[in-house]
Amino acid sequence: MKKIITVRSKILAPFIFISILAAIVNIYYFSSKQIEQIDKTFVERVEKSSAYLNLGLSLSLGTGNMLGAKRTTDYYKEDEELAFIYILDEENEFFTKINDLPEGIDEKKLLELKDNAIAEINGVIIKRSRMEYDKEFLGTSFIAYKTDSRGGSVRSTILSAVILISILLIINVAVLIYIIRHTISNPLNIILERVKLISEGDLATQSNIKGNDEFAQLSDYFNTAMHNLSTMVNDAKSLSDENNSVSSNLSNTSDIMKKLTLKSATLVETAATNGSIIQSKLQDSVLASQEARDEAIEVGKKLEEARGGVLDMITRVQHSAEVETEMVGRLQELSSEATQVKEVLSVISDIADQTNLLALNAAIEAARAGEHGRGFAVVADEVRKLAERTQKSLVDIHSTINVIVQSITDTSATISLNSKQVDELSNVSINVEQMINETSHIMQNAIVTAESSLKDIVQMKEDTGSVVTEITQANESVSQTSHNISEVSNAADTLDKLSQDLKDKLSAFKTD
Repeated sequence: MKKIITVRSKILAPFIFISILAAIVNIYYFSSKQIEQIDKTFVERVEKSSAYLNLGLSLSLGTGNMLGAKRTTDYYKEDEELAFIYILDEENEFFTKINDLPEGIDEKKLLELKDNAIAEINGVIIKRSRMEYDKEFLGTSFIAYKTDSRGGSVRSTILSAVILISILLIINVAVLIYIIRHTISNPLNIILERVKLISEGDLATQSNIKGNDEFAQLSDYFNTAMHNLSTMVNDAKSLSDENNSVSSNLSNTSDIMKKLTLKSATLVETAATNGSIIQSKLQDSVLASQEARDEAIEVGKKLEEARGGVLDMITRVQHSAEVETEMVGRLQELSSEATQVKEVLSVISDIADQTNLLALNAAIEAARAGEHGRGFAVVADEVRKLAERTQKSLVDIHSTINVIVQSITDTSATISLNSKQVDELSNVSINVEQMINETSHIMQNAIVTAESSLKDIVQMKEDTGSVVTEITQANESVSQTSHNISEVSNAADTLDKLSQDLKDKLSAFKTD
């Protein structure tokens, strides 16, 4: 059996722990303050005793009253807490003392202290003072008290604090236990007893906690909840009877729906098969249309190539016609210029005849001149020969020019004939271009028509595929529906059985 930890224990344990912890903290704080106050009082006592000692010795030694100095030191012999008094003169030489110096403390360590300084050495508190009279240095006094003399006060203070706080802690815990017992434990025991009855099936039990605290409010809520729960159990019993009837009707209806679903599945499967056949035929049509479109596109490309070749040929023919026409014009100009050359040659021939005649006259005149005209006769002879060669050359040039002019005329006639034939060929080529353009346009329309037909067939194929897919999905849905109806039928049988079990279990609860 699982070990039960009461709520009271859960509340008391942390409270006691916190209270003890708070008591310890308070004791520590109180003790620390008390010890600090004791230390302060002890130091003040040491300073006060040192002041009295220093004053008495300063007055006695300053006035030469050695008896007064002895009486001053003897006064402290009766103080049991005194550790020692040690007096040095102005030369730091030993003068007098009360009690021997403790182990570990010598005159050297005392002299290391500063004037009016307080120090704790080996368990004693020492005060060094400077003795003066009328501003004349008389020596140094050391007074020391045992530190263990304050131990009794500290222990008594701590013991008092512990006793006081312990009493307060005990009273606090006792009051808390009384409060927890009457305000928490008793109401919890009542609620625990009622919950135990509920666990045994008694839903008619009621809590009778009175008051104005949370437990009384919890008791009211508990009674309300038990009333609602009892009502819910009674309603659940009624609903379980209705569930038995509904589950039976649901089972019969699911059997009928299962038969109808199987019939629908058969029809949908047939439609899916026919759709697949149509889709296959449409695929064949798509392939054929694609081949026809590709052939049309190829013919269109060939026509475009032929059209390009014809256009290029027309361009070249027109260019040739233009070139030949231009050449005819140039040949005519050349013939005209050759004619002009002939005229120039005629002029040159006349000049040569006249030159020859002048040369003959010059030779006659030279012969008449005799010996003086011999040089002139030689020149005239050379001029005559030059005129004869010129006339001979002009005859040759004239013959050559006549041949050239005739050739130019013949060539011009031939080129003119070729130009006319080229013009006729250009006109024929233009007609061929028009025919090719019309054929290309017709072929483009055929390609567009083929593309449109192909798109329509592809769209029809896709639509058919979508229909087939939807039919397949519908077939799957029908199959899933049939499976779901079978599960519904099984669930209805299970629901009938569970409703009966629920009714049997609800009957175990006491609600009246």
